[in-house]
Amino acid sequence: MSGPAQGPTVTADTVIGRDGFLLGAEASYNVTEGKVTKYATAVGFSAPEYAVTLHGLSNLSTFAASYYHRVSPDVEAGAKAVYDTKATTAGVNLEVGAKAYLDAAAFVKAKINNSGILALGACSLLG
Repeated sequence: MSGPAQGPTVTADTVIGRDGFLLGAEASYNVTEGKVTKYATAVGFSAPEYAVTLHGLSNLSTFAASYYHRVSPDVEAGAKAVYDTKATTAGVNLEVGAKAYLDAAAFVKAKINNSGILALGACSLLG
């Protein structure tokens, strides 16, 4: 036997913004079942030097917050926190990272999370 029949689903999303503020939402509606099957929302603020966002994902069971900052023309930094209410392990997953431009064609970046995983990268564009 197969599982329940999947009926047609309508998915809609929208984002509105004004003066750097953003508000977005997404929802999926299963026509056959006559109910909303998926939804998410987000709010944020964006400026030339920084951005802040908050997300409610997976039917508002996972929450994420992020921050980005252009510290100087040569340095960028960011952080992200995710909390999953359905996760089997308690706590918030955190990660922080930075990117430094060495010149107009090269940069290095690093990211570390609360599990101790460190990622390093470098890029050079040769013209």
